[in-house]
Amino acid sequence: MSRRLVKIVWYFILGSLIAIFLAWVSSRFTSINGWGSYLALCFLSAGILWAGWHTLQKVGLPGWVGRLLVGAAVLRLAVGVFWFVCSS
Repeated sequence: MSRRLVKIVWYFILGSLIAIFLAWVSSRFTSINGWGSYLALCFLSAGILWAGWHTLQKVGLPGWVGRLLVGAAVLRLAVGVFWFVCSS
């Protein structure tokens, strides 16, 4: 198998695990119903993040701006999960 295919498979596995975790948290740790919608959301978010990263590299901005973009996306996800769990 090519390295690119292995990378894509690992990304799919990681996205699936994140989707299952989010479904589990949103149901208050009772089931994983609805993980498919979280999977679609994870891949949509990953696509948007990839497009932003690709655009930043094309423009030629410093590397720290890209890391800031990724950090902001991860922080937004973490705060959203925390807010949902604590406010319910």
